[in-house]
Amino acid sequence: MNSRIVAGLMTFMGGILVAAAAVQAQQGSSPAPVQQGSAQAQQGYLAPTFEVLKPTIPELVGVVERPRPEYDAAGVHIGTFTWYPALESVIAYDDNIYATRNGTVGEWLGKVRPELRVKSNWNVHAFEAYGMVEGIGYQDNSADNQVNARLNANGVIDVTRDSRIRYYGDYSHAHEDRSISGLFNQLSIGLLREPVEFDNVSTGAAFDQKFNHTTVSVSGHYGHQVFQNNFNGSTPVDESFRNVDIYGTSLRLGQDIGPSAQAYVEGGYERHDYKLLSFNSDSYRLVGGFAGNISHLVVGDVFIGYQDRNYDQSVIHGVNDLTYGGALTWYVTPLMTAALFGQRTINESTFGAVGTFIQSQIGTRLDYEAMRNLILTGRFGFEWDDYNQVNRNDHVIAAGVTATYLLNRNAHVALDYRLTDRTSNLGGLNYVRDVVGATLRLQY
Repeated sequence: MNSRIVAGLMTFMGGILVAAAAVQAQQGSSPAPVQQGSAQAQQGYLAPTFEVLKPTIPELVGVVERPRPEYDAAGVHIGTFTWYPALESVIAYDDNIYATRNGTVGEWLGKVRPELRVKSNWNVHAFEAYGMVEGIGYQDNSADNQVNARLNANGVIDVTRDSRIRYYGDYSHAHEDRSISGLFNQLSIGLLREPVEFDNVSTGAAFDQKFNHTTVSVSGHYGHQVFQNNFNGSTPVDESFRNVDIYGTSLRLGQDIGPSAQAYVEGGYERHDYKLLSFNSDSYRLVGGFAGNISHLVVGDVFIGYQDRNYDQSVIHGVNDLTYGGALTWYVTPLMTAALFGQRTINESTFGAVGTFIQSQIGTRLDYEAMRNLILTGRFGFEWDDYNQVNRNDHVIAAGVTATYLLNRNAHVALDYRLTDRTSNLGGLNYVRDVVGATLRLQY
Protein backbone atom coordinates (compact mmCIF):
# COMPACT_ATOMS: atom_id res chain seq x y z
CA MET A 1 0.00 0.00 0.00
CA ASN A 2 1.70 3.11 -1.23
CA SER A 3 -0.33 5.76 0.56
CA ARG A 4 1.89 7.00 3.38
CA ILE A 5 1.03 10.59 2.93
CA VAL A 6 -0.67 11.50 6.15
CA ALA A 7 2.42 12.82 7.84
CA GLY A 8 5.52 14.26 6.98
CA LEU A 9 8.21 16.91 6.49
CA MET A 10 11.70 15.72 7.31
CA THR A 11 11.77 11.98 7.77
CA PHE A 12 14.79 9.76 8.17
CA MET A 13 13.46 6.33 8.94
CA GLY A 14 14.65 2.74 9.10
CA GLY A 15 12.76 -0.53 9.31
CA ILE A 16 12.84 -4.21 8.30
CA LEU A 17 10.12 -6.03 6.46
CA VAL A 18 8.56 -8.77 8.53
CA ALA A 19 6.50 -11.37 6.74
CA ALA A 20 5.31 -13.04 9.91
CA ALA A 21 2.58 -12.02 12.29
CA ALA A 22 3.83 -9.32 14.64
CA VAL A 23 2.88 -8.93 18.27
CA GLN A 24 0.04 -6.45 18.45
CA ALA A 25 1.18 -3.11 19.85
CA GLN A 26 -0.78 -1.74 22.78
CA GLN A 27 -1.97 1.77 22.01
CA GLY A 28 -3.99 4.51 23.62
CA SER A 29 -3.51 7.75 25.53
CA SER A 30 -2.88 9.25 28.93
CA PRO A 31 -4.88 8.43 32.06
CA ALA A 32 -8.27 10.12 32.03
CA PRO A 33 -11.88 9.20 32.66
CA VAL A 34 -12.59 8.01 29.12
CA GLN A 35 -10.73 5.55 26.88
CA GLN A 36 -9.28 6.76 23.59
CA GLY A 37 -9.71 3.83 21.24
CA SER A 38 -7.38 1.80 19.09
CA ALA A 39 -4.58 2.96 16.83
CA GLN A 40 -6.42 1.68 13.78
CA ALA A 41 -9.58 3.49 14.84
CA GLN A 42 -7.76 6.76 15.41
CA GLN A 43 -5.62 6.76 12.27
CA GLY A 44 -7.96 4.99 9.91
CA TYR A 45 -5.58 2.17 9.06
CA LEU A 46 -7.89 -0.82 9.10
CA ALA A 47 -6.60 -4.36 9.60
CA PRO A 48 -3.07 -3.72 8.34
CA THR A 49 -1.76 -7.10 9.47
CA PHE A 50 -3.96 -8.91 7.00
CA GLU A 51 -2.31 -7.05 4.15
CA VAL A 52 0.78 -9.18 4.73
CA LEU A 53 -1.13 -12.37 5.43
CA LYS A 54 -2.52 -12.59 1.90
CA PRO A 55 -1.26 -15.87 0.43
CA THR A 56 1.04 -15.89 -2.56
CA ILE A 57 -0.07 -18.18 -5.38
CA PRO A 58 2.60 -18.30 -8.11
CA GLU A 59 0.16 -18.32 -11.03
CA LEU A 60 -1.79 -15.35 -9.62
CA VAL A 61 0.01 -12.04 -9.23
CA GLY A 62 -1.77 -8.86 -8.17
CA VAL A 63 -1.47 -5.44 -9.75
CA VAL A 64 0.86 -4.04 -7.09
CA GLU A 65 3.04 -7.16 -6.80
CA ARG A 66 3.43 -7.69 -10.54
CA PRO A 67 7.04 -7.45 -11.78
CA ARG A 68 7.71 -4.46 -14.03
CA PRO A 69 11.36 -4.78 -15.06
CA GLU A 70 11.42 -1.38 -16.71
CA TYR A 71 10.15 0.32 -13.51
CA ASP A 72 11.37 -1.95 -10.67
CA ALA A 73 14.52 -1.05 -8.73
CA ALA A 74 17.54 -3.00 -9.94
CA GLY A 75 19.32 -3.00 -6.59
CA VAL A 76 23.00 -3.50 -5.92
CA HIS A 77 24.24 -7.10 -6.02
CA ILE A 78 26.93 -7.81 -3.42
CA GLY A 79 27.81 -11.44 -2.93
CA THR A 80 24.64 -13.46 -2.41
CA PHE A 81 22.56 -10.42 -1.39
CA THR A 82 20.79 -7.64 -3.27
CA TRP A 83 20.60 -4.22 -1.62
CA TYR A 84 17.81 -1.75 -2.41
CA PRO A 85 18.48 1.82 -1.21
CA ALA A 86 15.68 4.38 -1.51
CA LEU A 87 14.73 7.89 -0.43
CA GLU A 88 11.11 8.93 -0.01
CA SER A 89 9.92 12.49 0.59
CA VAL A 90 6.37 13.65 1.26
CA ILE A 91 4.59 16.97 1.48
CA ALA A 92 1.04 16.92 2.84
CA TYR A 93 -1.75 19.04 4.26
CA ASP A 94 -3.68 17.75 7.29
CA ASP A 95 -6.84 19.78 8.01
CA ASN A 96 -7.17 18.47 11.61
CA ILE A 97 -3.78 17.59 13.02
CA TYR A 98 -5.08 17.19 16.59
CA ALA A 99 -8.14 15.13 15.58
CA THR A 100 -10.59 17.39 17.43
CA ARG A 101 -14.29 18.00 16.97
CA ASN A 102 -14.09 21.80 17.42
CA GLY A 103 -11.33 24.34 16.96
CA THR A 104 -9.60 22.26 14.31
CA VAL A 105 -6.06 23.19 13.31
CA GLY A 106 -4.84 22.61 9.75
CA GLU A 107 -1.14 22.33 8.98
CA TRP A 108 1.38 21.68 6.21
CA LEU A 109 3.90 18.99 7.01
CA GLY A 110 6.62 17.07 5.28
CA LYS A 111 8.60 13.89 5.56
CA VAL A 112 11.98 12.61 4.38
CA ARG A 113 12.76 8.94 4.78
CA PRO A 114 15.91 7.14 3.63
CA GLU A 115 15.54 3.38 3.72
CA LEU A 116 17.48 0.27 2.84
CA ARG A 117 16.21 -3.22 2.07
CA VAL A 118 18.38 -6.32 1.62
CA LYS A 119 17.26 -9.70 0.28
CA SER A 120 19.15 -12.96 -0.01
CA ASN A 121 19.64 -14.80 -3.31
CA TRP A 122 20.20 -18.26 -1.85
CA ASN A 123 19.05 -21.57 -3.32
CA VAL A 124 17.94 -22.73 0.11
CA HIS A 125 16.95 -20.66 3.13
CA ALA A 126 15.87 -17.03 2.81
CA PHE A 127 16.56 -13.76 4.60
CA GLU A 128 15.20 -10.25 4.23
CA ALA A 129 15.85 -7.12 6.27
CA TYR A 130 14.72 -3.51 6.12
CA GLY A 131 15.79 -0.37 7.93
CA MET A 132 14.71 3.25 7.83
CA VAL A 133 14.92 6.54 9.69
CA GLU A 134 12.12 9.06 9.35
CA GLY A 135 11.96 12.77 10.13
CA ILE A 136 8.60 14.56 10.21
CA GLY A 137 8.37 18.35 10.42
CA TYR A 138 5.39 20.71 10.75
CA GLN A 139 5.35 24.22 9.33
CA ASP A 140 4.11 25.98 12.48
CA ASN A 141 3.62 23.34 15.20
CA SER A 142 7.21 22.38 15.93
CA ALA A 143 6.20 20.49 19.10
CA ASP A 144 4.84 17.80 16.81
CA ASN A 145 8.11 17.31 14.90
CA GLN A 146 9.36 13.73 15.09
CA VAL A 147 12.29 11.47 14.41
CA ASN A 148 11.25 7.81 14.08
CA ALA A 149 13.23 4.69 13.24
CA ARG A 150 12.65 1.05 12.50
CA LEU A 151 14.72 -2.05 11.95
CA ASN A 152 13.36 -5.51 11.32
CA ALA A 153 14.20 -8.81 9.66
CA ASN A 154 12.64 -12.13 8.82
CA GLY A 155 13.78 -15.38 7.29
CA VAL A 156 13.28 -19.07 6.65
CA ILE A 157 15.66 -21.93 7.46
CA ASP A 158 14.99 -25.01 5.35
CA VAL A 159 15.84 -27.83 7.76
CA THR A 160 14.74 -30.63 5.45
CA ARG A 161 12.43 -30.93 2.46
CA ASP A 162 9.46 -31.26 4.83
CA SER A 163 10.48 -29.04 7.72
CA ARG A 164 11.45 -25.41 8.16
CA ILE A 165 11.97 -22.70 10.75
CA ARG A 166 10.47 -19.23 10.25
CA TYR A 167 11.66 -16.30 12.36
CA TYR A 168 11.33 -12.53 12.65
CA GLY A 169 12.53 -9.65 14.78
CA ASP A 170 11.46 -6.02 14.87
CA TYR A 171 12.46 -2.81 16.67
CA SER A 172 10.81 0.57 16.26
CA HIS A 173 10.95 3.99 17.86
CA ALA A 174 7.81 5.93 17.00
CA HIS A 175 5.30 8.59 18.03
CA GLU A 176 1.59 8.05 18.43
CA ASP A 177 -0.72 9.99 16.18
CA ARG A 178 -2.42 12.86 18.01
CA SER A 179 -5.77 11.13 17.53
CA ILE A 180 -4.53 8.42 19.91
CA SER A 181 -2.58 10.41 22.47
CA GLY A 182 -4.77 13.51 22.40
CA LEU A 183 -7.60 12.62 24.75
CA PHE A 184 -7.11 15.91 26.55
CA ASN A 185 -7.70 17.95 23.43
CA GLN A 186 -10.68 15.72 22.56
CA LEU A 187 -12.37 16.88 25.76
CA SER A 188 -11.17 20.48 25.32
CA ILE A 189 -9.11 20.28 28.50
CA GLY A 190 -5.80 21.06 26.84
CA LEU A 191 -3.16 19.45 24.68
CA LEU A 192 -0.40 17.10 25.56
CA ARG A 193 2.81 18.97 24.94
CA GLU A 194 3.88 16.63 22.14
CA PRO A 195 2.95 13.26 20.62
CA VAL A 196 3.64 10.32 22.91
CA GLU A 197 6.90 8.50 22.09
CA PHE A 198 7.26 4.76 22.49
CA ASP A 199 9.68 1.94 21.73
CA ASN A 200 8.54 -1.48 20.61
CA VAL A 201 10.48 -4.74 20.34
CA SER A 202 8.94 -7.95 19.03
CA THR A 203 10.35 -11.27 17.97
CA GLY A 204 9.09 -14.74 17.21
CA ALA A 205 9.77 -18.07 15.56
CA ALA A 206 7.81 -21.03 14.24
CA PHE A 207 8.67 -24.61 13.33
CA ASP A 208 6.68 -26.25 10.51
CA GLN A 209 6.75 -30.00 9.91
CA LYS A 210 4.91 -31.69 7.06
CA PHE A 211 3.73 -35.31 7.32
CA ASN A 212 2.43 -36.35 3.91
CA HIS A 213 -0.71 -34.15 3.61
CA THR A 214 -0.71 -32.91 7.20
CA THR A 215 1.28 -29.94 8.54
CA VAL A 216 2.04 -29.22 12.19
CA SER A 217 3.24 -25.72 13.16
CA VAL A 218 4.42 -24.63 16.61
CA SER A 219 5.23 -20.98 17.21
CA GLY A 220 6.14 -18.56 19.96
CA HIS A 221 6.49 -14.78 20.20
CA TYR A 222 7.56 -12.04 22.61
CA GLY A 223 6.88 -8.33 22.64
CA HIS A 224 8.03 -5.44 24.83
CA GLN A 225 6.67 -1.90 24.64
CA VAL A 226 7.73 1.17 26.63
CA PHE A 227 6.04 4.60 26.58
CA GLN A 228 7.75 7.87 27.45
CA ASN A 229 6.11 10.31 29.86
CA ASN A 230 4.57 13.55 28.63
CA PHE A 231 3.18 16.88 29.88
CA ASN A 232 -0.24 18.54 29.87
CA GLY A 233 0.92 22.12 30.05
CA SER A 234 3.34 22.02 32.98
CA THR A 235 1.66 19.00 34.60
CA PRO A 236 3.54 15.68 34.15
CA VAL A 237 1.55 12.88 32.56
CA ASP A 238 2.78 9.40 33.50
CA GLU A 239 2.54 7.01 30.53
CA SER A 240 4.49 4.16 32.11
CA PHE A 241 1.31 2.37 33.22
CA ARG A 242 1.00 1.28 29.57
CA ASN A 243 4.38 -0.49 29.48
CA VAL A 244 3.86 -4.15 28.70
CA ASP A 245 5.55 -7.50 28.08
CA ILE A 246 3.69 -10.02 25.91
CA TYR A 247 4.45 -13.73 25.67
CA GLY A 248 2.58 -16.15 23.46
CA THR A 249 2.55 -19.54 21.80
CA SER A 250 0.33 -21.40 19.35
CA LEU A 251 -0.17 -24.83 17.79
CA ARG A 252 -1.66 -25.27 14.33
CA LEU A 253 -2.71 -28.47 12.55
CA GLY A 254 -3.39 -28.23 8.82
CA GLN A 255 -4.76 -30.75 6.36
CA ASP A 256 -4.19 -30.35 2.61
CA ILE A 257 -7.28 -30.09 0.46
CA GLY A 258 -6.10 -30.52 -3.10
CA PRO A 259 -2.78 -29.14 -4.38
CA SER A 260 -3.14 -25.52 -3.22
CA ALA A 261 -5.52 -25.30 -0.24
CA GLN A 262 -5.52 -26.31 3.39
CA ALA A 263 -8.05 -26.52 6.22
CA TYR A 264 -6.65 -25.94 9.71
CA VAL A 265 -7.40 -25.66 13.40
CA GLU A 266 -5.26 -23.49 15.67
CA GLY A 267 -5.08 -22.94 19.41
CA GLY A 268 -3.10 -20.19 21.12
CA TYR A 269 -2.18 -18.74 24.51
CA GLU A 270 -0.90 -15.24 25.32
CA ARG A 271 0.20 -13.56 28.55
CA HIS A 272 0.15 -9.75 29.02
CA ASP A 273 2.20 -8.32 31.90
CA TYR A 274 1.70 -4.57 32.41
CA LYS A 275 3.21 -2.14 34.84
CA LEU A 276 -0.43 -1.37 35.70
CA LEU A 277 -1.19 -4.71 37.37
CA SER A 278 -4.95 -4.56 36.79
CA PHE A 279 -4.24 -4.99 33.07
CA ASN A 280 -2.39 -8.31 33.54
CA SER A 281 -4.20 -11.13 31.78
CA ASP A 282 -4.16 -14.59 30.23
CA SER A 283 -5.73 -15.07 26.79
CA TYR A 284 -6.82 -18.22 24.99
CA ARG A 285 -7.98 -18.68 21.42
CA LEU A 286 -9.29 -21.59 19.36
CA VAL A 287 -10.10 -21.10 15.69
CA GLY A 288 -10.70 -23.09 12.53
CA GLY A 289 -9.87 -21.78 9.09
CA PHE A 290 -9.13 -22.24 5.44
CA ALA A 291 -6.11 -21.02 3.46
CA GLY A 292 -5.28 -21.18 -0.23
CA ASN A 293 -7.29 -21.26 -3.45
CA ILE A 294 -10.99 -20.75 -2.80
CA SER A 295 -11.67 -20.62 -6.54
CA HIS A 296 -9.65 -20.20 -9.71
CA LEU A 297 -9.36 -16.42 -9.14
CA VAL A 298 -9.89 -16.06 -5.38
CA VAL A 299 -7.31 -16.93 -2.73
CA GLY A 300 -7.17 -16.17 0.95
CA ASP A 301 -6.80 -17.14 4.59
CA VAL A 302 -9.94 -16.87 6.73
CA PHE A 303 -10.76 -18.17 10.21
CA ILE A 304 -13.46 -18.04 12.87
CA GLY A 305 -13.49 -19.22 16.45
CA TYR A 306 -13.59 -18.34 20.14
CA GLN A 307 -11.45 -16.08 22.32
CA ASP A 308 -11.25 -15.69 26.09
CA ARG A 309 -9.32 -13.19 28.23
CA ASN A 310 -9.09 -13.46 32.02
CA TYR A 311 -7.59 -10.73 34.22
CA ASP A 312 -5.55 -11.23 37.36
CA GLN A 313 -7.53 -8.61 39.26
CA SER A 314 -11.32 -8.37 39.38
CA VAL A 315 -11.30 -4.62 38.70
CA ILE A 316 -11.43 -5.57 35.00
CA HIS A 317 -14.02 -8.09 33.94
CA GLY A 318 -12.96 -11.06 31.86
CA VAL A 319 -14.20 -11.26 28.27
CA ASN A 320 -15.05 -14.20 26.03
CA ASP A 321 -16.49 -13.75 22.59
CA LEU A 322 -16.46 -14.68 18.92
CA THR A 323 -13.27 -13.99 17.00
CA TYR A 324 -12.65 -13.94 13.27
CA GLY A 325 -10.13 -12.67 10.79
CA GLY A 326 -8.47 -13.11 7.46
CA ALA A 327 -8.09 -11.75 3.97
CA LEU A 328 -9.42 -12.61 0.54
CA THR A 329 -7.85 -11.54 -2.74
CA TRP A 330 -9.82 -11.61 -5.99
CA TYR A 331 -7.82 -11.35 -9.20
CA VAL A 332 -10.69 -9.75 -11.11
CA THR A 333 -8.76 -9.26 -14.35
CA PRO A 334 -5.04 -9.01 -15.19
CA LEU A 335 -5.45 -5.24 -14.66
CA MET A 336 -7.54 -5.26 -11.47
CA THR A 337 -7.06 -6.82 -8.03
CA ALA A 338 -9.55 -6.58 -5.15
CA ALA A 339 -8.97 -7.47 -1.49
CA LEU A 340 -11.29 -7.89 1.49
CA PHE A 341 -9.91 -8.20 5.01
CA GLY A 342 -11.15 -8.03 8.58
CA GLN A 343 -10.63 -9.06 12.19
CA ARG A 344 -12.33 -9.13 15.61
CA THR A 345 -10.22 -8.92 18.77
CA ILE A 346 -10.33 -8.14 22.49
CA ASN A 347 -8.21 -5.14 23.52
CA GLU A 348 -7.41 -3.42 26.79
CA SER A 349 -8.51 0.17 27.06
CA THR A 350 -5.85 2.73 27.82
CA PHE A 351 -7.22 3.32 31.32
CA GLY A 352 -7.14 0.62 33.94
CA ALA A 353 -10.54 1.43 35.45
CA VAL A 354 -12.30 1.27 32.09
CA GLY A 355 -11.38 -2.28 31.17
CA THR A 356 -11.63 -3.80 27.73
CA PHE A 357 -13.32 -3.26 24.41
CA ILE A 358 -14.14 -5.57 21.53
CA GLN A 359 -12.82 -4.23 18.25
CA SER A 360 -14.29 -5.36 14.93
CA GLN A 361 -12.84 -4.23 11.61
CA ILE A 362 -13.55 -4.80 7.96
CA GLY A 363 -11.87 -3.19 4.97
CA THR A 364 -11.51 -3.45 1.24
CA ARG A 365 -8.96 -2.34 -1.33
CA LEU A 366 -9.04 -2.13 -5.13
CA ASP A 367 -5.92 -1.77 -7.30
CA TYR A 368 -6.27 -0.92 -11.00
CA GLU A 369 -3.51 -0.69 -13.59
CA ALA A 370 -4.78 2.20 -15.72
CA MET A 371 -1.55 2.15 -17.71
CA ARG A 372 1.60 0.09 -17.45
CA ASN A 373 3.11 2.81 -15.26
CA LEU A 374 -0.02 4.25 -13.61
CA ILE A 375 -1.65 2.42 -10.68
CA LEU A 376 -4.87 3.63 -9.06
CA THR A 377 -5.80 2.41 -5.58
CA GLY A 378 -9.02 2.86 -3.62
CA ARG A 379 -9.52 1.91 0.05
CA PHE A 380 -12.51 1.79 2.37
CA GLY A 381 -12.78 0.48 5.91
CA PHE A 382 -15.16 0.41 8.84
CA GLU A 383 -14.41 -0.21 12.51
CA TRP A 384 -16.65 -0.46 15.53
CA ASP A 385 -15.42 -0.56 19.13
CA ASP A 386 -17.73 -1.79 21.89
CA TYR A 387 -16.55 -1.06 25.45
CA ASN A 388 -17.39 -3.58 28.13
CA GLN A 389 -17.35 -1.63 31.40
CA VAL A 390 -18.41 1.84 30.30
CA ASN A 391 -21.20 3.08 28.08
CA ARG A 392 -19.14 3.87 25.01
CA ASN A 393 -19.39 2.79 21.38
CA ASP A 394 -17.24 4.18 18.56
CA HIS A 395 -17.65 3.87 14.80
CA VAL A 396 -14.84 4.79 12.43
CA ILE A 397 -15.01 5.18 8.66
CA ALA A 398 -11.71 5.33 6.78
CA ALA A 399 -11.43 5.88 3.03
CA GLY A 400 -8.77 6.95 0.58
CA VAL A 401 -7.50 7.00 -2.98
CA THR A 402 -3.95 6.94 -4.35
CA ALA A 403 -2.55 7.44 -7.84
CA THR A 404 1.01 6.18 -8.32
CA TYR A 405 2.93 7.11 -11.47
CA LEU A 406 6.11 5.17 -12.25
CA LEU A 407 8.46 7.57 -14.06
CA ASN A 408 11.24 5.02 -14.53
CA ARG A 409 13.04 2.39 -12.47
CA ASN A 410 14.60 5.12 -10.28
CA ALA A 411 11.71 7.51 -9.61
CA HIS A 412 8.02 7.16 -8.69
CA VAL A 413 5.51 9.87 -7.73
CA ALA A 414 2.15 9.51 -5.99
CA LEU A 415 -0.85 11.64 -5.03
CA ASP A 416 -2.94 10.52 -2.08
CA TYR A 417 -6.11 11.49 -0.21
CA ARG A 418 -7.36 10.06 3.11
CA LEU A 419 -10.55 10.60 5.09
CA THR A 420 -11.15 9.51 8.69
CA ASP A 421 -14.54 10.04 10.33
CA ARG A 422 -15.12 8.89 13.91
CA THR A 423 -18.47 9.04 15.70
CA SER A 424 -18.97 8.09 19.34
CA ASN A 425 -21.85 8.20 21.78
CA LEU A 426 -19.41 10.34 23.79
CA GLY A 427 -19.75 13.35 21.51
CA GLY A 428 -16.50 14.98 22.59
CA LEU A 429 -14.60 12.21 20.80
CA ASN A 430 -16.11 12.80 17.35
CA TYR A 431 -13.92 14.19 14.59
CA VAL A 432 -13.47 14.34 10.82
CA ARG A 433 -10.02 14.50 9.28
CA ASP A 434 -8.83 14.97 5.69
CA VAL A 435 -5.24 14.54 4.57
CA VAL A 436 -3.95 15.13 1.05
CA GLY A 437 -0.33 14.71 0.00
CA ALA A 438 2.25 14.08 -2.69
CA THR A 439 5.17 11.65 -2.53
CA LEU A 440 8.40 11.44 -4.50
CA ARG A 441 10.28 8.15 -4.21
CA LEU A 442 13.84 7.76 -5.49
CA GLN A 443 15.26 4.25 -5.59
CA TYR A 444 18.09 2.27 -7.08
